Amino acid sequence: AFPDESMKQEEDSKHPMALLRSLIGQDGRLLRVGKAEQDEESKMGVKLEEDSKPSLTNKVKSSTKQEAPKDDLQLLIGDARPLVVGQRFPTRQDAAAAVRAEEEPKGYRYKMSQAYRHPVTGEIRKQTVRCSSAYRPKPSRSLFIDPSDHRKASSQKCECPAHANFTDHDGEWVATLVNFKHNHPPPVPTGGRVPKMPLPEHRQFIQEHIKLPKISAPQMRGLLDMQFGKGSLEPRQVRNMMNTARSEARDAMVQLGGDFASILAAIQESAEQNPGWHHAFQWDEQLRVKSLFWSTPEQQALARQFSDVLINDNTYNTNR
Repeated sequence: AFPDESMKQEEDSKHPMALLRSLIGQDGRLLRVGKAEQDEESKMGVKLEEDSKPSLTNKVKSSTKQEAPKDDLQLLIGDARPLVVGQRFPTRQDAAAAVRAEEEPKGYRYKMSQAYRHPVTGEIRKQTVRCSSAYRPKPSRSLFIDPSDHRKASSQKCECPAHANFTDHDGEWVATLVNFKHNHPPPVPTGGRVPKMPLPEHRQFIQEHIKLPKISAPQMRGLLDMQFGKGSLEPRQVRNMMNTARSEARDAMVQLGGDFASILAAIQESAEQNPGWHHAFQWDEQLRVKSLFWSTPEQQALARQFSDVLINDNTYNTNR
């Protein structure tokens, strides 16, 4: 029994069921919340609101994750795996290309180094592809210059041990050693482009077009860009291959016996391929060529069609 009605109401208000009825209305909605509950709810609301809105850091991370490029090797050669020991290639050039495809995106340059030949057949049986910074630099200094006046060497060689070995096995080139551990930073800066090695197609194209009269290196590079795509070769690579092609042409002319022998061999080859060619030459008393005449099938057809006009070049590319 409660002596006082107010005490009974106070005691009933502390009962759990009374507290629950005071918080929940007839429609099941929350009527009121105490200060502690309100603070907790507000904290939870702020936390939920913060979680629902991604922060700037999350946006940067998510965008970076979405825009992250694929592996550099996959961008170059598809979904191929990195080079491992035992991997096979059709040719040693393909093996060297696989090394460059894996290492050039990292900023390292490679070149085909030692080639070991069979002692009997002379065929290449083993090929090594090394980093361009391999071996020890060999400075060339004059003995008459004081060592304090020597300039700092600009060589990139630092005895880098990175290399890969390939061995010919039943017509396929097998990777027998792969070491891509460098002792120097990448020589090509981030975003730079490593010059590509010339392909056999590039050399053949230059050898075919080097016969054009007075063709320059920029003109040849323009032809290469039209044929193989822009930026396929560096200007110095084009100049070097043009000089090599001209040197080989001069050597071939000397082997044939000189200028006239080369011309005569070319005319005879054209006459064998097309019987419409006509050529004749005369000798002097010392068995030296005195005169030479040739006409192509097209020239003979024009001579028959326009017989009243004949043009004969007797100067043979001279100013006399």
